[in-house]
Amino acid sequence: MNWLKTLFLDIFFPPLCFGCRNYEPEFLCGHCRQNLKIYQVMFCQVCGNRLAVNKKFCHPGALYRLAAVTDYYQPAARELIQELKYRSVT
Repeated sequence: MNWLKTLFLDIFFPPLCFGCRNYEPEFLCGHCRQNLKIYQVMFCQVCGNRLAVNKKFCHPGALYRLAAVTDYYQPAARELIQELKYRSVT
């Protein structure tokens, strides 16, 4: 019975890549995942600049550091964030 439910959902709501909208059972296809820029460093709360890998802060008065894995300007990341945040995709 579970396979019937899956078949029904795949027919009426096919799983699509959030980046290129091609048929893909994952959130992002291999091509879109490979082109997604991933940041390995933190951001300064005060100036917004990226910190060097071993640097803890650039402004001593900053209360915290910001971490972002990717930026919102990449279409695949933006679509994925919007789907997860606003359309309750789990």
